[in-house]
Amino acid sequence: MPKMRGPHLSAFAFFFALGQVASAIALEVLEQTAPLEFRRAFYAEFAILAVWLPILILLPESPAWYYKKGKHDSAKKSLKRLIGNVSGYDWDREYAVMAEEIDNSLVLMEKSSKYGFVACFKGTNLRRTLVSTIPFSMQVGSNHDAGSDSRTSSAPL
Repeated sequence: MPKMRGPHLSAFAFFFALGQVASAIALEVLEQTAPLEFRRAFYAEFAILAVWLPILILLPESPAWYYKKGKHDSAKKSLKRLIGNVSGYDWDREYAVMAEEIDNSLVLMEKSSKYGFVACFKGTNLRRTLVSTIPFSMQVGSNHDAGSDSRTSSAPL
Protein backbone atom coordinates (compact mmCIF):
# COMPACT_ATOMS: atom_id res chain seq x y z
CA MET A 1 0.00 0.00 0.00
CA PRO A 2 1.35 3.50 -0.73
CA LYS A 3 3.02 5.29 2.15
CA MET A 4 0.52 8.03 2.93
CA ARG A 5 1.05 8.66 6.64
CA GLY A 6 3.82 11.24 6.27
CA PRO A 7 2.08 13.39 3.67
CA HIS A 8 -1.18 13.29 5.60
CA LEU A 9 0.49 14.31 8.86
CA SER A 10 2.28 17.12 7.02
CA ALA A 11 -0.99 18.22 5.43
CA PHE A 12 -2.65 18.29 8.85
CA ALA A 13 0.04 20.57 10.26
CA PHE A 14 -0.02 22.76 7.15
CA PHE A 15 -3.79 23.24 7.15
CA PHE A 16 -3.83 23.77 10.92
CA ALA A 17 -1.37 26.65 10.50
CA LEU A 18 -3.17 27.93 7.41
CA GLY A 19 -6.43 28.00 9.35
CA GLN A 20 -4.83 30.02 12.13
CA VAL A 21 -3.46 32.56 9.67
CA ALA A 22 -6.74 32.77 7.73
CA SER A 23 -8.80 33.23 10.88
CA ALA A 24 -6.46 35.94 12.19
CA ILE A 25 -6.67 37.83 8.89
CA ALA A 26 -10.45 37.40 8.64
CA LEU A 27 -11.05 38.57 12.20
CA GLU A 28 -8.79 41.58 11.74
CA VAL A 29 -10.55 42.56 8.51
CA LEU A 30 -13.88 42.12 10.25
CA GLU A 31 -12.72 44.25 13.19
CA GLN A 32 -11.57 47.04 10.86
CA THR A 33 -14.59 47.04 8.53
CA ALA A 34 -17.70 45.96 10.44
CA PRO A 35 -17.09 44.95 14.06
CA LEU A 36 -20.78 44.39 14.77
CA GLU A 37 -21.06 41.83 11.97
CA PHE A 38 -19.16 39.20 13.94
CA ARG A 39 -21.60 36.48 12.88
CA ARG A 40 -19.92 36.41 9.47
CA ALA A 41 -16.95 34.65 11.03
CA PHE A 42 -19.22 31.88 12.30
CA TYR A 43 -21.06 31.58 8.98
CA ALA A 44 -17.74 31.24 7.13
CA GLU A 45 -17.08 27.99 8.99
CA PHE A 46 -19.96 26.37 7.13
CA ALA A 47 -18.10 26.88 3.84
CA ILE A 48 -15.50 24.39 5.06
CA LEU A 49 -18.28 21.93 5.87
CA ALA A 50 -19.73 22.39 2.38
CA VAL A 51 -16.37 21.46 0.86
CA TRP A 52 -15.76 18.40 3.06
CA LEU A 53 -19.24 16.93 3.34
CA PRO A 54 -19.35 15.46 -0.20
CA ILE A 55 -15.83 14.10 0.25
CA LEU A 56 -16.77 12.41 3.51
CA ILE A 57 -19.88 10.92 1.97
CA LEU A 58 -18.02 9.55 -1.06
CA LEU A 59 -14.92 8.37 0.80
CA PRO A 60 -14.89 4.58 1.19
CA GLU A 61 -14.68 3.00 4.61
CA SER A 62 -11.28 1.76 5.69
CA PRO A 63 -10.39 -1.83 4.75
CA ALA A 64 -8.98 -2.25 8.26
CA TRP A 65 -12.34 -1.29 9.79
CA TYR A 66 -14.15 -3.80 7.57
CA TYR A 67 -11.62 -6.49 8.51
CA LYS A 68 -12.07 -5.84 12.23
CA LYS A 69 -15.84 -6.15 11.80
CA GLY A 70 -15.44 -9.48 9.94
CA LYS A 71 -16.64 -8.09 6.58
CA HIS A 72 -13.81 -9.53 4.50
CA ASP A 73 -15.43 -9.10 1.06
CA SER A 74 -16.12 -5.43 1.76
CA ALA A 75 -12.57 -5.01 3.07
CA LYS A 76 -11.07 -6.38 -0.14
CA LYS A 77 -13.37 -4.22 -2.26
CA SER A 78 -12.42 -1.12 -0.24
CA LEU A 79 -8.72 -1.96 -0.51
CA LYS A 80 -8.99 -2.23 -4.30
CA ARG A 81 -10.86 1.07 -4.46
CA LEU A 82 -8.30 2.90 -2.33
CA ILE A 83 -5.25 1.63 -4.21
CA GLY A 84 -6.78 1.75 -7.68
CA ASN A 85 -6.32 -0.36 -10.76
CA VAL A 86 -2.70 -1.43 -10.83
CA SER A 87 -1.89 -4.12 -13.32
CA GLY A 88 -0.13 -7.12 -11.83
CA TYR A 89 -0.76 -6.04 -8.24
CA ASP A 90 -1.18 -8.93 -5.79
CA TRP A 91 -4.35 -7.95 -3.92
CA ASP A 92 -4.54 -11.18 -1.96
CA ARG A 93 -1.01 -10.75 -0.61
CA GLU A 94 -1.72 -7.11 0.31
CA TYR A 95 -4.88 -8.16 2.10
CA ALA A 96 -3.04 -10.97 3.93
CA VAL A 97 -0.31 -8.55 5.08
CA MET A 98 -2.95 -6.08 6.29
CA ALA A 99 -4.84 -8.85 8.09
CA GLU A 100 -1.69 -10.09 9.81
CA GLU A 101 -0.75 -6.59 10.93
CA ILE A 102 -4.24 -6.00 12.33
CA ASP A 103 -4.25 -9.35 14.13
CA ASN A 104 -0.82 -8.65 15.62
CA SER A 105 -1.86 -5.18 16.74
CA LEU A 106 -5.03 -6.55 18.35
CA VAL A 107 -3.00 -9.13 20.28
CA LEU A 108 -0.53 -6.46 21.36
CA MET A 109 -3.34 -4.13 22.35
CA GLU A 110 -4.94 -6.84 24.44
CA LYS A 111 -1.63 -7.50 26.21
CA SER A 112 -1.01 -3.82 26.91
CA SER A 113 -4.59 -2.98 27.92
CA LYS A 114 -3.90 -4.10 31.49
CA TYR A 115 -1.72 -1.01 31.99
CA GLY A 116 -4.37 1.51 31.01
CA PHE A 117 -4.09 5.27 30.65
CA VAL A 118 -1.88 5.68 33.73
CA ALA A 119 0.99 3.97 31.89
CA CYS A 120 1.46 7.16 29.84
CA PHE A 121 2.74 8.87 32.98
CA LYS A 122 5.25 6.27 34.20
CA GLY A 123 8.89 5.70 33.31
CA THR A 124 9.93 6.13 29.69
CA ASN A 125 6.33 6.66 28.66
CA LEU A 126 6.21 9.87 30.74
CA ARG A 127 9.09 11.26 28.68
CA ARG A 128 7.34 10.26 25.45
CA THR A 129 4.09 11.85 26.63
CA LEU A 130 5.83 15.12 27.47
CA VAL A 131 7.82 15.21 24.22
CA SER A 132 4.66 14.66 22.18
CA THR A 133 2.35 17.06 24.03
CA ILE A 134 4.50 20.03 25.03
CA PRO A 135 5.13 21.40 21.49
CA PHE A 136 1.42 21.29 20.64
CA SER A 137 0.51 22.81 24.01
CA MET A 138 2.99 25.62 23.47
CA GLN A 139 1.60 26.32 20.01
CA VAL A 140 -2.01 26.39 21.17
CA GLY A 141 -1.27 28.03 24.52
CA SER A 142 0.72 30.87 22.98
CA ASN A 143 -2.52 32.22 21.52
CA HIS A 144 -4.46 32.33 24.79
CA ASP A 145 -4.15 36.12 25.01
CA ALA A 146 -4.96 36.71 21.34
CA GLY A 147 -8.54 37.68 22.17
CA SER A 148 -7.65 40.40 24.67
CA ASP A 149 -7.25 43.92 23.41
CA SER A 150 -4.87 46.14 25.37
CA ARG A 151 -6.61 49.26 24.01
CA THR A 152 -9.80 48.41 25.89
CA SER A 153 -8.23 47.01 29.03
CA SER A 154 -7.84 49.35 31.99
CA ALA A 155 -5.57 47.04 33.97
CA PRO A 156 -1.84 47.79 33.82
CA LEU A 157 0.32 45.18 32.15
